[in-house]
Amino acid sequence: DGQASGPKTTPHLIAYGELRDLADLAPTGRAALLEAPSPAAAAETLGTTGEILPWRFGGRPAKD
Repeated sequence: DGQASGPKTTPHLIAYGELRDLADLAPTGRAALLEAPSPAAAAETLGTTGEILPWRFGGRPAKD
């Protein structure tokens, strides 16, 4: 049906959903919050090669 599948079902998936343009509500991508030991593990769980960013509750970690 042309729809991309979502991430694997896991208790580590905190939130997952579609992003939409504010002007016309056209789909612009997807976002997910996921607990994972590494970016590679996150990409495997989500089934994506998209951008993976570090995040923790309270926001992104400070850069050293």
